[in-house]
Amino acid sequence: MRKNHAIGGLLLALLLGLLPVTSWAQFASGGSGQYRGEIFWFDWGAAPNTIPQAGTTQTNQVTVGGRTVAVTCSLSGISGGAAPSLQIYRPGGWWQDGLDELYNIGGTGTSNTMDIGLRNRVNGQLVSFNFACSATVNGVARPLDGLVFADAETLSASEYIEADMPAGSVFRVIERFRAPASCTSGYQIAQTGVTYRFTSPNGPCTGTGASGPMAIGFIDSVAISSATVSATVRIKGDGITAVALGLIIAGYDFGDAPASYGSAAHQTQGSWVGGSVTGTQNIYAAGFTPATRNDSYVLGTLKDTETAEQASVDASGDDTNGIDDENAVNIAGLPRLTVESTGSYVVPVVCQGTGFMRGWIDFNLNGVFDSNEASGQTTCAGGSATLTFTLPAGITPGRSFLRIRYAADATQIASPVGIADSGEVEDHAIPIYLPLQLQKSWQQAKVNDALTVAASGASGGVALSSVANTPTEMDVQPLANRYWVLPSGSVTLSEAFITGTASDYGKALACTGNTGTGAALTYTADATSGTLVVGAASTSVVCTFTNTSRVAALAIDKTNNVAQLTSGTSTTYTITVSNGGPANVVGALVRDVATGSGCGTASASGLCNCTVATQCSVTSGTATCPTSINLTWANLTGSGVQIPLMNANSSIQFQVSCQVF
Repeated sequence: MRKNHAIGGLLLALLLGLLPVTSWAQFASGGSGQYRGEIFWFDWGAAPNTIPQAGTTQTNQVTVGGRTVAVTCSLSGISGGAAPSLQIYRPGGWWQDGLDELYNIGGTGTSNTMDIGLRNRVNGQLVSFNFACSATVNGVARPLDGLVFADAETLSASEYIEADMPAGSVFRVIERFRAPASCTSGYQIAQTGVTYRFTSPNGPCTGTGASGPMAIGFIDSVAISSATVSATVRIKGDGITAVALGLIIAGYDFGDAPASYGSAAHQTQGSWVGGSVTGTQNIYAAGFTPATRNDSYVLGTLKDTETAEQASVDASGDDTNGIDDENAVNIAGLPRLTVESTGSYVVPVVCQGTGFMRGWIDFNLNGVFDSNEASGQTTCAGGSATLTFTLPAGITPGRSFLRIRYAADATQIASPVGIADSGEVEDHAIPIYLPLQLQKSWQQAKVNDALTVAASGASGGVALSSVANTPTEMDVQPLANRYWVLPSGSVTLSEAFITGTASDYGKALACTGNTGTGAALTYTADATSGTLVVGAASTSVVCTFTNTSRVAALAIDKTNNVAQLTSGTSTTYTITVSNGGPANVVGALVRDVATGSGCGTASASGLCNCTVATQCSVTSGTATCPTSINLTWANLTGSGVQIPLMNANSSIQFQVSCQVF
């Protein structure tokens, strides 16, 4: 069973410029490592092949800016165990490996395809070897800036990896890793003269997804300025141990606006600061933090690097690659940019250093940054800068993009595209809005009925408060209270009564100015809300809710189907009350007029002694009859009989019998 073994990583730092991947070397495309766009890993062949005991040399040659850059690294002085001592290893072969968590291609564990490790071929053996690298530019030797010594696989409590550093170097921890978050195992680096030993006194983390603890350290040799930088490496484990070799190459920060806006790239600069280790140091102890680059030209507070352009439809490509370093501008806090904006537009920018800055906004949404869309050039001072744009005529609504470039050399940021050898570029999606104005039309309204009309899903705006001061009027949302929307945006329009009853009104919703692809209004007649989808060609939209008071058509029919009445007989009348709509009616009052006189005396004439002969029934639609207690002749000819409910297109009937005198 294979257990308690460790991988160490040894990387070479070379700040030459962005080098494309060639030969056997490669950048990691996956993992959480902060320097994926800078660590250029050496691949020594295919695992599990062995390295010749006499050593080997690998050269990577690339062309940068018309110059030929060659980097040569060699292994020599290999000893320990039966020859050959070194065997090629793929990080991720052991479940607690740490290197593949930070840097991989294809995924962690066995999904990783980077054969960049060198292990001791015989388990339990102490293996020692020398590692040396040199570089030339157009055949002329170039000094190297140092090495990175990294533990790339978890150490058990009895294992260690160590390296002898060149005299005059400074050792710095640049990354550390342990998982899960609940892991509290410490990690120790002990210095004895020029030797730095990595150990894990408490052993590895445990539990599901356990990995580490581990560290990556930079052997900063800038002060040496040597054409060849070397180190002696020793690895000792209970089972196997391994190292990985590579280069740290000065990376680039790329823009991430859509590809039509062109490529902008800024080379990483700056020296390492902090994270140094002397004596014995637990790198997870309180107060210890890894080293960072002291970059003089940074937008916002963060900067990472990439190996290629990060073009994306919403300018989020750089945000999701490595760390989210796009924090120089608070887009949500900027003044609202609209088709009606005129004069100047000001963008505050957070920055570090004292470099030069320029910005561009695509005001006409033609997919490029035109010359008249640039801000004036400015400088960073006191941690901030201000970009000022002169707004052109014909601003187009929609999702636009802002590009900010910042560098030491003003000439290198005069254009929105191209390469600068310092600083940073940030691209941000920035909305350009069009206005949405609301109106309220009252028709035959009940005076003092009131409601509000609002739009949700829009930017800004204040709901329209409308009161029917007269039966017929139009209330218009003030210009300052309008809402702001984007083409293709969806907005819910609604009205809510404050006083009055919604059912007393017929309702309608209509919009003007909503044109172009995607324009739509989803609304059901008599509803209190609808959904507006703003069309691509819209520049100003006006939406009107119309409320028309419902009028009920009440009718009464009274008949006995007799052509002539004869004294001394009786007759029965059928009374039909109907509502032809369109409004429903609550509490309709029905009265009849008594036509008899002298009733109860010898001189009685006309119709007397009337009674309700047949109680009420609903003959059509939805209605509620009055109760029998209320439906009496006395009430009918007195204060009236109230009908609780008569919906549109309903009717009720009852009969009244009288004697004829």
